[in-house]
Amino acid sequence: MTADIRACSRHLATVVAVRGDITAADIEPVTARVLRFVLPDTSFVLDLSESTSIAAEGAALLAAVDDACAVAGVEWALVSAAPVMALFDEDLRDRLLPVVDSVADALHDFADAAAARRSMLLPLLQRTA
Repeated sequence: MTADIRACSRHLATVVAVRGDITAADIEPVTARVLRFVLPDTSFVLDLSESTSIAAEGAALLAAVDDACAVAGVEWALVSAAPVMALFDEDLRDRLLPVVDSVADALHDFADAAAARRSMLLPLLQRTA
């Protein structure tokens, strides 16, 4: 496998970075390895910003992550690079994949969403006289 996969757990999400070339032969093992890190109750960031090239079959990776996150009920974000953006066919565009500019932007978005959820719950938790 020519792609290098690194995962790390952050306070707000699990971040999986895939670097290097993702060839057609790598799609299945890369997808299987990435999907191992999609966990219930933990937002997910797929960082492909340092992927130098990705085979056309890479669209299956993005669709699989989108499906796995939907099944797990978690938010996710894609940090993309030019080779990845070229994969966005009509099917992927229809999914409205959550593309962000950086991992920091994704984490910031997750923090904002969590704060919004908390603020919606506050009136329900306050006591009435």
